[in-house]
Amino acid sequence: MLKISNFQFTEEQTTLLESIKKHVKDTRVVERLRTDRTEHIDKFTEVLEEVNFPEDDLSENQIDKLFWHMRRVMHNRALGSNLYSSIGIQSFNNGLRILFDESISLVRRIDSFLTLGGIGRVTTSHFLFMRNPEKYPLTTMATREVLGLDESQLTDAVDDASQIYNIATNNPQHERTIKILGDIVIFSKAKEILEVNDFYAVNLLLWDESRERTIPESNEDLEEYQDSLMLASRESDLQEYLANHPNLIEEGLELIEKEKPVGSAGRIDLLMRDSTGRNVVVETKKGRSNDSVVGQTSRYMGWVSQNMDGPVRGIIVVADPDDRLLLAVAAHPTLSVKYYRKFYRLSDNPFNDNS
Repeated sequence: MLKISNFQFTEEQTTLLESIKKHVKDTRVVERLRTDRTEHIDKFTEVLEEVNFPEDDLSENQIDKLFWHMRRVMHNRALGSNLYSSIGIQSFNNGLRILFDESISLVRRIDSFLTLGGIGRVTTSHFLFMRNPEKYPLTTMATREVLGLDESQLTDAVDDASQIYNIATNNPQHERTIKILGDIVIFSKAKEILEVNDFYAVNLLLWDESRERTIPESNEDLEEYQDSLMLASRESDLQEYLANHPNLIEEGLELIEKEKPVGSAGRIDLLMRDSTGRNVVVETKKGRSNDSVVGQTSRYMGWVSQNMDGPVRGIIVVADPDDRLLLAVAAHPTLSVKYYRKFYRLSDNPFNDNS
């Protein structure tokens, strides 16, 4: 446990955390913690172990697998092939090797990783968290804003971090590093109040609180909020919502399994069954999607046709129309597109600006 001497939550912030703590034993929260930890955080470690990292290098495909599991925990736009292609896969491997080496001081590890192109504060904390969620928090702007910290508290957190990690606060070389270390101080204090075992629980509880308090109270602001929420939402949020409300996609649909593993073909976002007994593969995509999703969905449909009883069809759920996507879908009579907006209202036709 970190020896935190300066940073303290205010009475109001402590009351908020105490109220959030009541949700820790909620069966839905417990299930999300168990499922996400098993399917994504532990799978992240498995990928590293399979390749014998850090002794051996990760290939592009293996790095992409790491990114996939990381994005399932938190949507992070920085996690793409450009992250390693711009600096070279060898440099990326070396940077990640140093970041995960617990024999090196945390300050030096973070300093080194931040020198890689395209790496920032959130992505660094994301990697550390995935490697050891008991020790390192996953910090985002949304979860920080929930706490409502003032400048004096941020300064106290940095002062604590400078003492704990023996780092100078006025050294420009450590400017971003000290902020990450300050986040560790803040979220360690929150973890202590919430009385949870790892930082994933802290992040999940604060994320849920963030989404609840973002909804405007005035009706005149609600419409704008609904649009922005849908278009900024994570794919996993959309999947979760549609899994719980399959009738929004089509009347009579029933969920069979969410994120169903289908061997080398990947994972089906939502596997459902319609009112006629036909299997339905539902693939969700945030915002606009190109025609590559057609091949992905067809692959899943092929697996279902070979491994499950009954016929199969597919539905691709996107926010915005794309000409290439529609042309590709037109060649597949058992594949259709639906569009979402405003709290996952779905339609067979694209929404216009006034809908």
